[in-house]
Amino acid sequence: MWGALVSQLKPVISEELDDHGPSSFPPGPNSKWPDNSCRRIAIKLQSRLPMNTDRPRLKQGAFQIYTGEGKGKSTASMGLMLRALGCGFTVYYLRLIKPRWKTGELAICSELHSNLTFRNVEQDWILSKSRHIPEHVAAMRTALAIEMDNLERIMVSQDYDLVIVDEINYCIHRDLIPVARAIRLVEKRPQNVELVFTGRYAPDSLIERAGVVTEMRKVKHHFDQGVTARRGIEF
Repeated sequence: MWGALVSQLKPVISEELDDHGPSSFPPGPNSKWPDNSCRRIAIKLQSRLPMNTDRPRLKQGAFQIYTGEGKGKSTASMGLMLRALGCGFTVYYLRLIKPRWKTGELAICSELHSNLTFRNVEQDWILSKSRHIPEHVAAMRTALAIEMDNLERIMVSQDYDLVIVDEINYCIHRDLIPVARAIRLVEKRPQNVELVFTGRYAPDSLIERAGVVTEMRKVKHHFDQGVTARRGIEF
């Protein structure tokens, strides 16, 4: 293993020196490495080394729901996402009903980790208004039907250990996704895949099928005293 690593490392360092530093390999004792050299070398080396296909897999998956009126449902799901990534698992995160929210996670999740696929549904949906506009509702139903079909293919492929569907419960509540379609997805979950639904108003028919259900209950929230949502905390 070490022989293969060294054989890959030497040409990568030579390229780095040719492009950004001294012209000879190895560099002399007084040579100065340019900024970001180590990072560039690591990225090139990672791309050239063979992938380890013997990745960890969940022995037993489950169906979880985060619901309730309180703050923290999507936040909890992202915490689970980070834990899974840290353990070497692959994660598919689908965000359904926040296409116009420029939340902090959108800025980093698309490139956060090679084992993470973070997808945000692109639709001109305004959370407080679109539900009253028939054209917006119809467009979102069409978009979400496509997403659910694609999500099912992804989940049953078992390419991902953890599949998170953010705000699907609210989509069901607003009749944007039929509850029967969500149930079908749950029933097709492979045993070694963890499936997580978030959003308030989780229907009883899904709660009955879940192995873990967490209800976020609002005890107190400063929104009620007029404090507006803060970037980096609430979004």
